[in-house]
Parts: sequence; structure tokens; C-alpha cells
Amino acid sequence: MNRRKEILQRFQTILSAVDGIAGVTFRMSHYDECRGFPWLMIFSGAGSGTAEFETPESWTDSLNVIVRGWVKETSAQPAVMEMEDVIEKIRKAVIDDFSSGAVGSLGAMNIILSPGDIQETDSGVLSDVGMAYFELQFPVRILDYRFD
Repeated sequence: MNRRKEILQRFQTILSAVDGIAGVTFRMSHYDECRGFPWLMIFSGAGSGTAEFETPESWTDSLNVIVRGWVKETSAQPAVMEMEDVIEKIRKAVIDDFSSGAVGSLGAMNIILSPGDIQETDSGVLSDVGMAYFELQFPVRILDYRFD
């Protein structure tokens, strides 16, 4: 399987298992389309390009895994606080999977992973409708990349 696709699919598996997440998809969704909240969307970003050839048959590649999400306020807390809780859960789930090194985990994929940079939020613009939006970016460096 394509290593980049394998990483994206692993993120979907990890995030789908996070407690309280309503859905995870590979397509952009407007909050009116979501079948519950929090709703997460996974995309691939360019990364920093092909870093270097290790041998004529393998190289180091990079990929940015982008996780975007919609959250909604609850009776317990406003949307911005829900957003912060979801970001923390996502980071913890990804890092726990990477650290485990279990078969099929991110830690077993021969990659270097950064813990998730917050790239964007709605900065409170959607608070009047009880919503919040965020984007996390996980830079990934794929070691010993080869075509199958």
C-alpha cells in the first residue's frame, strides 16, 4: 500500500476511536452537513517535499496530516472550551498510538511525527451560533520510502 495513504488511514482509525467523536471523514464538510459533533476531517498536505535519497531505491518523504474539526457548545461549556478539549484528545490519541509501537501503529511505520500544531481556529467568529472550528497539522517525515 502507498505509505502516505497508510498514514492517513491510520489517523482515521485513531481518531474514530477517540471517545466522544461523532465522525471522521476524508472530505470537507460544512457544519450543517455534520451528523454530530465533534466532527473531524482529515486531509493530506504537501509537507516539505522529498528531502533526500537514501539509496537509488528509497528516499525520505514528508507529509502534513491535516485534521480539521467542528465542535458545538454543550450545556456544560461553550464551544471554545469544547474545542480545546477535542484538540487535547486528538493530540493524546495520536501520540499514544505513535508511542505504543504496536503492529500497525504510527510508531511501527518508520516515521518521525510532530505532536500537532494548531494552524487555525475560527477565533470566536462562530461563537454566536454556538460553534467553533480548528485545524491541526501533524508534520510527518517518512523514512525509507519505497514504491511497492
